[in-house]
Amino acid sequence: MLKAQTHALQVSWLEKKLGVDVEVAFQQAILENVPILMGIFQRIYHLHIIVGVAFIVYAYTFFPLNAFQRVRRTIAMDNLLAFLILTTWRCMPPRLLPDEYGYIDVLHKVPQSVWANNKWQLTIAAMPSLHFGKSAFIGCGLWSFAPRSHVILRYIALVYPFAMLATILATVNHFLLDAVVGVLVPIFWWRVQDMLLVLLPLEEKMFHLLRIEKPA
Repeated sequence: MLKAQTHALQVSWLEKKLGVDVEVAFQQAILENVPILMGIFQRIYHLHIIVGVAFIVYAYTFFPLNAFQRVRRTIAMDNLLAFLILTTWRCMPPRLLPDEYGYIDVLHKVPQSVWANNKWQLTIAAMPSLHFGKSAFIGCGLWSFAPRSHVILRYIALVYPFAMLATILATVNHFLLDAVVGVLVPIFWWRVQDMLLVLLPLEEKMFHLLRIEKPA
């Protein structure tokens, strides 16, 4: 817990040095000028997993096979690398820092949410921001591979990442730098797909040893 807080303060310090510490000002602007948006942001935040599952189903149904396979591999490795980062370099969400830093924890106003209130995830899972990384990946994937006839969905795909970025900053569930790292992770895995294909012979051998037929 203490280490996660220390790391969060290090991220905050770096943002100040870079001049990108926008979270407190952005949250205050929303609360003072358009507080009704905070309720919308809370809903967007909690729909993160549902949207991710729906995207996988949609990609399987409508994307070209090669594109779906790349999406599937990227998401799997994105989750793995993000897990390694957040377990080896724990970082507390800014909303859980002491009050003196100016962040307001609006997500705890939704007490029924297991995602906002489980103690393990809350204290360490800010870096990288899977919320923004996944939303950017989903948006780019839908815009690039969704059928041209799905016009409305393609334009929603352009808006979704920006809505999620506004959400994580307004709820101060992540620092801006968490979002930057969060989007770099899927970009990295999308770019190194060929490296993953080297493991295919090992996968086939595993299926053979287990006497299981590999799905087509």
